[in-house]
Amino acid sequence: MSADWVGLTWSPWKPLQSADCAGPGLYRIAGGGDGLLYIGESDDVGKRLKAHRGRDWGTASPLVSVWSAPGDTRKHQLHELENDLIGAHVEVTRKPPDFQFGV
Repeated sequence: MSADWVGLTWSPWKPLQSADCAGPGLYRIAGGGDGLLYIGESDDVGKRLKAHRGRDWGTASPLVSVWSAPGDTRKHQLHELENDLIGAHVEVTRKPPDFQFGV
């Protein structure tokens, strides 16, 4: 996935275990060369990513990339963007990210 996927400016990929960020935004978790594992949103991305660190992602070193939302972004807008990203992923791959729906 590119740094400007669907027109948003994403951070460089970092190991999930060392990701540090704050505030509202979107995030995508990938498994090395295995493609996207999960797309999420949160009003506190850093806190949410810490919760994801304990999950078994099926890979030894999951990576994360973040889009930091402008301060005036509302929660429902983050939900809409998350759904748009999942839809964009499905359009290209014909399936949702591997861990998107509790698999």
